[in-house]
Amino acid sequence: MSLSETVNTDIATAMKAREQVRLSALRMLKAAIMNKGVEKGRDLEDAEILQVVASLVKQRHRYECLSRSRRHHCARYSGQ
Repeated sequence: MSLSETVNTDIATAMKAREQVRLSALRMLKAAIMNKGVEKGRDLEDAEILQVVASLVKQRHRYECLSRSRRHHCARYSGQ
C-alpha cells in the first residue's frame, strides 16, 4: 500500500471515529500531496510524499518557534 493510499484510508478511519483534529491534519497532508502532484504533473512516489511531509513538519516547527518568541505578531501575519 502506498503512502497516498494510507493517507486516504486514515482519513476514512478518522471520519468514522469522529477524530476532528486527526482528520484536519490528514486533510491538510492530502491537500499538500495533491498540490505537489499537480505541480509535477503526475502522481507522487513515496519518497516524494515523505519530502512533502518533511516540509510540513518544518513549517509547523517554524510557526511554533515564532509563536513562542517575542515576535508573536510576526507569526500571525507571516502566513506560515
